[in-house]
Amino acid sequence: KLIEDNQLDILAVCESWISEDASDVIKKDIAPLNYSALHTHRSRVAGRARKGGGLALIHNHYCTVVQEL
Repeated sequence: KLIEDNQLDILAVCESWISEDASDVIKKDIAPLNYSALHTHRSRVAGRARKGGGLALIHNHYCTVVQEL
């Protein structure tokens, strides 16, 4: 709702619940119609349990977004 109400093209969200091994259905559900989501997950830290989370970039389909590794 935030994206549509404010007519945003791109929204970056620090999220805490989507894990790296989550299915694409879960990862893409964050994006409304005509938008896509790109996720960068937190790095593993030795000695700590992995709970998920990281940065999600939600963008309009007409925006070109490239993830560099």
